[in-house]
Amino acid sequence: MLVRSTSQMVVNQLTKNHMKNKA
Repeated sequence: MLVRSTSQMVVNQLTKNHMKNKA
């Protein structure tokens, strides 16, 4: 459960970073 939560957080952060980088 914890690992899954962390994975989701990482994915969210990566997506946010990617969007910011593209912008």
